[in-house]
Amino acid sequence: MNIYLEMDGLQDKVQGEISAACLAGVLLEASAFAGSYPPNFAAELKASPAGPSSRNFQEWRDACAQMHEAELTPERAFFCLVLLDDEFAVVFERSQPIGADFLRHLDAFKDSLTYPQTVAWDRRVGPMPSASDRAMLPGLAKAVERGTASFQQLAVAQRYSTSKFNENRASRPAYARFLPLVLEAFENKYGNVIDEFWCSQIAAGVVRTERGDLHLAVNEMPPAAVDLADRCEDLYRAAAEHLSEREAELFKADIYGLSTFIYGQVDGAAELGQILAEDDFEHSEARLVNLEQQINQRMLRRTQRWYILGTVIGLLLAGLILGAASFIAHGSWQQLFEGAIFGAAGALASVLLRMHRGALQVEATQDTHLVAAAALVRPLMGALFGSVVCALLLSGLLPIDVTAQEPDRFYYLATVAFIAGFAERWAPSLLELTGNQLALDL
Repeated sequence: MNIYLEMDGLQDKVQGEISAACLAGVLLEASAFAGSYPPNFAAELKASPAGPSSRNFQEWRDACAQMHEAELTPERAFFCLVLLDDEFAVVFERSQPIGADFLRHLDAFKDSLTYPQTVAWDRRVGPMPSASDRAMLPGLAKAVERGTASFQQLAVAQRYSTSKFNENRASRPAYARFLPLVLEAFENKYGNVIDEFWCSQIAAGVVRTERGDLHLAVNEMPPAAVDLADRCEDLYRAAAEHLSEREAELFKADIYGLSTFIYGQVDGAAELGQILAEDDFEHSEARLVNLEQQINQRMLRRTQRWYILGTVIGLLLAGLILGAASFIAHGSWQQLFEGAIFGAAGALASVLLRMHRGALQVEATQDTHLVAAAALVRPLMGALFGSVVCALLLSGLLPIDVTAQEPDRFYYLATVAFIAGFAERWAPSLLELTGNQLALDL
């Protein structure tokens, strides 16, 4: 029977919107596996009231057609409704039969689904853990109930659901039934899994998620491989935290690739019955060191850029404030403010020169905003030293004669103030020398 004729016939009998369960009841009566269900099951579905997820006939028909591109038979439309409606998915999961006709149509439908649709089906109506499963595996049951699972719990469910790592025939199906639910709880906490690698011979694996996390299970791995794996995890986290999004994605892909190479190397050796020594990981060690150097350089450059940005902002602020003050002030006060401006400029020149020489010492892992805020202080210190040195020269406390002729006087004070801001150690030494001289005079 054609699904469209079936729906049109139902539309002639019922007005308004219907639920997925009601439509499924009509489709069940027309399907080949109707005998797999109890005789009254289809009637109970048809009597289901329209709920929040109800639609009119045309909407249900279009939605089923979009869900499945092949010929839309009543059986296929019935299964489509499972994916289209949460409430009916719960009913379907609780009451799905195991008849031969039913399983044959179900397998054919699942084989025709796309990968995302298959994942959605397995998570929505896959085999659910029984009460005995929950009693056997209380830790996984609690994780599923909370909706958040750790990577260790995911690794346990993944490994112990296979015969290779679990010879207990009673618990193996329980782990398998928990696996899709634990995966969903893990993704609720860390984001969707975008890449995963599980070893076939040892209980180890690598998983990375869309939120920027790399998760590693290191069971049965030699100490040298465990150390490399830990360093990969730390480097992955550093790249995600301290690099730009575009740079981080490139390096995270490289780190994940190196991690899977290490795990594959150990897994391949285990398959041959070999135990790897530290020398066997020299190639991986060299690759990891190279990645560490590149990422540290990128982190340092990014932090230095923020330091320079903060210094420039500090110079602009100091220039605006001191420039306005020097414009208003007259006489010696004006000369002090001008000295402060040149002192701030000297501080900026010092930062740029040190960066050009590669001698700008900045903590690469420090928060960039804190770096910029700390850099704001550098021009202010230069401005302070520049104005203080000018004041010392004008006061006559230093045994240096300052010409009174302009513009030579201006050039002299500006040069000394610039040097005071540029040379961080020179101005404090000059102040210390002046203090000692005053102590002797007193």
